[in-house]
Amino acid sequence: MNIYHPIVKEFEKLFLGRKDVINWELAKNLAIRVANEGEIEETPSPNLQKQFEELVRASEILTSDFTNLQFFKFAAVRVFRRQDWIEANINGFKIIMEPLTQKVVEQSKKQKASDPISQLLNKISPLILTFEIGLVLGYIAKNVLGQYDICLPYGESGKIYFVAPNLLRLEKMLGLPSRDFRFWIALHEVTHALEFNSNNWIVDYYKELFKEYIESATLNLESAAERVSKMNVKSIAEMINKLQHEDILFSLA
Repeated sequence: MNIYHPIVKEFEKLFLGRKDVINWELAKNLAIRVANEGEIEETPSPNLQKQFEELVRASEILTSDFTNLQFFKFAAVRVFRRQDWIEANINGFKIIMEPLTQKVVEQSKKQKASDPISQLLNKISPLILTFEIGLVLGYIAKNVLGQYDICLPYGESGKIYFVAPNLLRLEKMLGLPSRDFRFWIALHEVTHALEFNSNNWIVDYYKELFKEYIESATLNLESAAERVSKMNVKSIAEMINKLQHEDILFSLA
């Protein structure tokens, strides 16, 4: 069974009076399917959570002693499934994408109504954006080992995430000593935490820079129209049919 089939069946809902440019629930579900390839994840063991908490605390002492910098706040530690990582990050994606999706709306209104490609693009742009976000989130969730969450562009920073199935997979694949490898990952993320945590102004400055970057970003709908035209589709139904094939899904990313 094609793992995308249940998602594809929901596509038409994108076009039935939705006000949001991106269907975030659909993007999340697609991301989870991409990350897990349709399989159900096991919940990380409490022992793994406890071990990473201990490794993070030890890393905080090491980095603070080595740099002579002090943590204003110690990081909360979360050991995740891939799905948990997606759910923890998707709200940040919503905030990041909001100014970009507004530009999609503004630019689509400027397209010539007589242009059939532009007409089709106006209808399927939510579909394309939803798929691209789902694919990106899914790909990252499938490969990320750890993350220090600074909650761009808003929100309270100070969480460290570890994605258990990815860590365990890499340990096994490379034959790594478990504790040493996990300690190295924890030390890496705690170093990021110290960079942002030891000076309060850095987080605010970084978030402001990121906000300015997102607001200045541009979208090229003409390029998207060209990509659609190359797919040689004449209707939304035909587009949905083509998107059932995995090779088409990934060509959109």
